[in-house]
Amino acid sequence: MCWQMAAQIGIQAGQNIMGSYALMEKGKSDFKEARYQAGISRNNAMIMGVGARDAQERGDLEQAAYARELEDFKGRQRLAFASNGIVSGEGSALREIEDTAMIGHLNAETIRRNTERERLGFLNTRNQFLHEAQVGLARGKHARKMGKLALMTTLIDPYGDWFKPLFTGQAQDQSGKLAPFMALGGGMGGGMGGGMGGGG
Repeated sequence: MCWQMAAQIGIQAGQNIMGSYALMEKGKSDFKEARYQAGISRNNAMIMGVGARDAQERGDLEQAAYARELEDFKGRQRLAFASNGIVSGEGSALREIEDTAMIGHLNAETIRRNTERERLGFLNTRNQFLHEAQVGLARGKHARKMGKLALMTTLIDPYGDWFKPLFTGQAQDQSGKLAPFMALGGGMGGGMGGGMGGGG
């Protein structure tokens, strides 16, 4: 009877250790996967950062090109007025040149806003990738930590809840696992009591 119970205890302890080892290995695997995915996210974030810089550079070039075109157009306007003997600094000619400048300013502002919108779109996507990398890596580290903790806890106490009722005074174990041990404890107590009484 005793060797059967001892074997059952050993089997339970072995199962607990193997289960905890499996959890630890899963934690390691989850961490490796999280680290891999974080690397992909960081790489994507880097690409988005390059896209943001490229959008800004293209926008700057577009604004500069438009400004040159606008100045050329206003110059042609003045030349046209002058060739027809019209003074461009007064009257309707001046208003037309001012209207051209206002429209040119609005168009340049539209180019600037579009550039900023595109740049911010890249930056927002970059930040999302960075956030995904941080969160995923944190989860992977947590899984690895919990796996190690599970194994350490099991190695310290490989029997789990087998003997807790014996030390906490719980006389009833609903799972039925401790019934043989409670009986064994009673038998040992009775035997020891009888032996001591008989010896007296």
